[in-house]
Amino acid sequence: DEGVTVTYYEYDENEGLKDVSYDASNPNISSFMWTFNFGQTIDVNLPELDFELSNDALPLQLSLTGDDAPEFTIEFGFKFGIGFDENDGLFLYTFPSDEGSELDISADFYIPITQVDAKLLYFLQLTLDNVAVQFGAGIFVNVDKESALRLPDDEDTMAPNYGRLSLGDLKKIPVKADLFQVCASVAAGLTVGEA
Repeated sequence: DEGVTVTYYEYDENEGLKDVSYDASNPNISSFMWTFNFGQTIDVNLPELDFELSNDALPLQLSLTGDDAPEFTIEFGFKFGIGFDENDGLFLYTFPSDEGSELDISADFYIPITQVDAKLLYFLQLTLDNVAVQFGAGIFVNVDKESALRLPDDEDTMAPNYGRLSLGDLKKIPVKADLFQVCASVAAGLTVGEA
């Protein structure tokens, strides 16, 4: 997904905006755009889980044993589109619809545990086998032209300027912070094989 692409567009009233191949003899190309996709996945190596809290003076005794190392993954992605249109001039592309966020950062943690032995208050004992703990968090930033300009939800997706934020559009936005939609999410899960 990483890299730079250049796309040429031609507007057709019946088909909307469509990609076309570059041809120097074709005078109908009315705009062009570069898109940049940057991103990386980082896997952090962690030691195998082997933990014991077994002091007889404590009301909780706990032992965790894992044969596989926990997995910690960090991912980030950044998309950027810029182009030029013969009518509107310079524009930024906002990747509307289901094209994902312009900026996303996420972290995922997976802990495989072979066996959990716990004793609470010296007499309640619990043993669990094949336990998996997973949790993750992410932050996502979308550039939302339609929301910032207070456009209706039924904006024509076939229009040549759909998803494009021109300098003229930028001047019309009353509150510039409305251009950015920030979302954060957190999820966790626990799987137990046997108790």
